[in-house]
Amino acid sequence: MFGFFKKKTAAPFTGEQCSVDISENGLVINGMKLDIPMHMDAVEKILGTPRSQAFRTSSENREFLEQTHGKGMVTKRVNYTWDELGIYCYTMNGKVVHCFGFMFRNDPEMNLKHSPAKMFSGTLTINGEPWDKAILRGDDCEVIRVLPVGCYSVTGEYADPFAGENPYDGGYNCIEFQLEE
Repeated sequence: MFGFFKKKTAAPFTGEQCSVDISENGLVINGMKLDIPMHMDAVEKILGTPRSQAFRTSSENREFLEQTHGKGMVTKRVNYTWDELGIYCYTMNGKVVHCFGFMFRNDPEMNLKHSPAKMFSGTLTINGEPWDKAILRGDDCEVIRVLPVGCYSVTGEYADPFAGENPYDGGYNCIEFQLEE
């Protein structure tokens, strides 16, 4: 009917067992390829049933988002979160994922409703290299660091972007994977 009676499923692995590699071929989680854009039904088969958070989109935000995602593409913004895995994703229409994220620390000042209950505790690599080493080759953009990987972009959000010469010394809140803009 309306999805009210849809069977909820858990991820087939724990957060600690989660192994992620990002490469020019896409995103692989525990040997299963996820790509973007990707339909939520396919993601749920791999990661289980997420929690969802719908957002109202102001006309100003819609205009901004449509500059990146295309006119008419922002219809029903919903973020999905796998609380036990520390993983989240963004959609512009509630159905197609355009960005996956891995949360390492939850900044309470930001009060993000889609922040996972648990932080990502698995292994994350970029082209087989530990992500925290690989991301340093990316461009420093004041509050984030951006690393192109093939047709994708990996973004690391600084935990303390105002830490002076080396804002990455304070670590990162999250790593996000999306198509390069």
